[in-house]
Amino acid sequence: MGADGRERYSRCLMYDLDVDGNSSAIPCTHGWEYDNADYDKTLATEFNWVCDRAEYATHVFSIGAFGATVGQVVFGILADK
Repeated sequence: MGADGRERYSRCLMYDLDVDGNSSAIPCTHGWEYDNADYDKTLATEFNWVCDRAEYATHVFSIGAFGATVGQVVFGILADK
């Protein structure tokens, strides 16, 4: 359902329409085309972190922030010695 209340096709599924007009949804695991105007490659584009894997990008940023926090404490203590 879209924001306007109308039904929409999912961007994360491909639809297979048979001869009788019946459709079935297939998870889209390939076929993504990315805009490379600003960056040639990113982790998200290299590993297709879209749809059901979109939260992986958030995990990477969380791990990086945690590492920066631990590093500041550890290297701050080392700098004082």
